[in-house]
Amino acid sequence: MDIEDKTLSSSKNVPIIIVTGFFGSGKTTLIKHIMSTTDKKIGIVENDLAEINIDGKILSLTPGKVEVISNACICCSKGIHVAEAIDRLLVNNANLEYILVETTGLANPKKLCDSLYGVNIKHGVKLIGTCCVVDAKNYFDHSQIQEQNMQIIYSDTILVSKIDLVKDNEALEKTKQSILQLNPTCNIKGIINGNLSLESLAEHILTAKYTFKEPTVDLGKPLHHDVSTISYSWDKEINPLKVVTMLKKFVQDGTFVRAKGVFKFPKDNDMYLFQAVERDVILTQEPYDGTHKSSMVFIGKNLNKEDIIRVCEDCIL
Repeated sequence: MDIEDKTLSSSKNVPIIIVTGFFGSGKTTLIKHIMSTTDKKIGIVENDLAEINIDGKILSLTPGKVEVISNACICCSKGIHVAEAIDRLLVNNANLEYILVETTGLANPKKLCDSLYGVNIKHGVKLIGTCCVVDAKNYFDHSQIQEQNMQIIYSDTILVSKIDLVKDNEALEKTKQSILQLNPTCNIKGIINGNLSLESLAEHILTAKYTFKEPTVDLGKPLHHDVSTISYSWDKEINPLKVVTMLKKFVQDGTFVRAKGVFKFPKDNDMYLFQAVERDVILTQEPYDGTHKSSMVFIGKNLNKEDIIRVCEDCIL
């Protein structure tokens, strides 16, 4: 796919950008920033391995139309799920100007790109490229994981997130050089808190000179078929102190590679969004929209479902 092939048309074709990246790299943060700062009419396809799609709930708080695909990986379904989601977006929302497809943390973007050709033909939409969000702080901890490496190899642009958390410029340069070993012709840009405009993202993708090639490097050990998810929703009110204790326990034990949640506490007008990668934890506060109930999703290997559910149930008032 050279640059001439990726030039945006003046026709009504809706450009599609695939946003990929390993667990907790900052994909949803990037899309949330784009949705909150652009005046373009955007549709989002949000994919999650878990039954409860926490990121879909987060994105629903921003302007734009969101189609959620839960409990599945769109790169493994021969494009069926993503084609249906794009179809719903285009049928139900007139004059969309962009579609962003956020994959799971384990997705293979090449498989997804291949599967979108049928969607292109049916709707006249146009896949302009793929960006991969890479977590600067945890990059080398994940450098032997095949899924992260595949996402880098098959992307046009690499966005290195959380660069503010890496104080050593030499470490950042090593991260960049390692990325270039995997994908020598990609564009690389550092970002903080997803701070990148839609126009800048499209420009970085369109000016990449990347062509898909089979990887010639050691991709490391795959995780895809060993990772499981456990979801839990509270139908009753929950105790904030017990929730904090629960989250500390799971984070300190290293129970998961990724966890995320939405919490609504009694007598509180706001809701709280919980994100954890490895032992890094982020808790943000948002105005409550009256629709989201408290939910958690855990992603990892060898998860003990009974233990997780027991601790979650203990949080009920």
